Amino acid sequence: MTATEFESYLKKGLGRAILLLKEEPHKTPFREVAFRYLTSGYFNGVTYALDLIDCFDDRDALAKEVAEQNLKQCRTFEQACDVPLLIALGYQKEYTEIIEEHYRTYRDKILSFSKDEPCTQEMHGICSRYLGAVYGVLKDTVITKERVRAMLPDVVHYFDLIRDWDLHRGDAVVILNCIAPLWENGFDSLLSEIASLPESKCFVEEISKWKTEEPNPDITCNEIISALPLSRFTGDHYRTSFCLASSAVVKEIAETALDTDDLSARSDLLSLFSYNQIIGDELKSPPAFPFPERLIDIATDEFLHLEESKMEYTVNFYVAISQ
Repeated sequence: MTATEFESYLKKGLGRAILLLKEEPHKTPFREVAFRYLTSGYFNGVTYALDLIDCFDDRDALAKEVAEQNLKQCRTFEQACDVPLLIALGYQKEYTEIIEEHYRTYRDKILSFSKDEPCTQEMHGICSRYLGAVYGVLKDTVITKERVRAMLPDVVHYFDLIRDWDLHRGDAVVILNCIAPLWENGFDSLLSEIASLPESKCFVEEISKWKTEEPNPDITCNEIISALPLSRFTGDHYRTSFCLASSAVVKEIAETALDTDDLSARSDLLSLFSYNQIIGDELKSPPAFPFPERLIDIATDEFLHLEESKMEYTVNFYVAISQ
């Protein structure tokens, strides 16, 4: 296997690439390829990433280099940063310091904006980075109720700021769902506290628009198909419902995904098999794809005729196969 072939295998399916690498007696020629892959934002799972690092004799040195490069990308935004891998490698403290600094920087910037001025491209970028920093703090650092309370006035100010801009409004409910578990009475208790803050009207209004529906264990294939394409706001409802669906619905969705010629619909339907979901206090895995042999045949054909527009759902094929 050449380094070029190994890189191709990595992009097509990490598990197979690792198995082939383990068979190589001398792994040094593949080290640079592995480093590029682990710092390029493919996000194909921490377990596989750690397995890839463990293939090399200088495992600790490679892990340090990978972590340092990901931290650099987190600081500079030059490329995506693999946060789960950083945390798994023991760099939680360093990541937290960086994301907290980003949060302070972009909070100060949005506080300087006027609500009455039009949103420029530069302001759009700053707003996106502020929101990214909010998610970084809430999802990837250890948060407390006190920390969240310190953030809330700025968060509600942000949603008041963008009330007339076509930006991120649906993220209000996503943020609320991230932090509600810290409140004893959950969603309603937290919402009451937020409503008492100055400038909270827009935030509360957005939550009422986008409030997440409860998972539906009796969901049908037709209900899911009629909801396509799945948006960032509806996707979780249908994915959590699908985790609870009957085996007949799972098979019907799989058949539909295999038979459709609509690439977007196929990608959305296969994504139902790809993501773990938190239901209540439990992390639940999606159903296993019931026809893996047929999926492999289609995925193999897609790789032979791969185009950029097909990459997303082809990757979903391999995620579904791995379940």
